[in-house]
Amino acid sequence: MAQVQIVACTVAPNITTTTYSSWCPAANRRILLVDDIQIQAGQAIVQVDRTHNQQAYDDMLVMFGLFILALVGIWGAKQLLNLFSSDTEK
Repeated sequence: MAQVQIVACTVAPNITTTTYSSWCPAANRRILLVDDIQIQAGQAIVQVDRTHNQQAYDDMLVMFGLFILALVGIWGAKQLLNLFSSDTEK
């Protein structure tokens, strides 16, 4: 099963022009990740099955956690540096 990306327009397209960028402005385009797509020749029917990609969600959650951990670590190191490098003669 291959992963397919479909570009969809969130508003009704203006098909009086000749280019896709004129049909659907960039602000109205969305990319849909599709795991399975089935197009039947000779018919105007496109069947798309969208499934939740749990692996990508888990990876992004781990990246967010590592970012927060790094942020807290840097902030803590700065606080320790300020504690030990402050002027003790005051």
